[in-house]
Amino acid sequence: MRFKLISLLVSLVFIPVAVLAQYIGLYLGKILYFIYEKIMFLNMPDFLLIIAPLAISGLNEAKEDFLNTILEVFKIQNEF
Repeated sequence: MRFKLISLLVSLVFIPVAVLAQYIGLYLGKILYFIYEKIMFLNMPDFLLIIAPLAISGLNEAKEDFLNTILEVFKIQNEF
């Protein structure tokens, strides 16, 4: 019963953390490309200014998903 409760809580926490990671990554990507364009004067193509923040947010979310999965696996292994 305890294992099912922990699994349920981890599953419920996962969705808000994934959404939060997506938004944080999106804004970090926008800040990064603002620095590239306005401060470092790197000439970036327009499509990169649109696509790159989305790719960075996706990588950030993938990292969060991976860490959450690893932590859940270790919790399961410690139960047995």
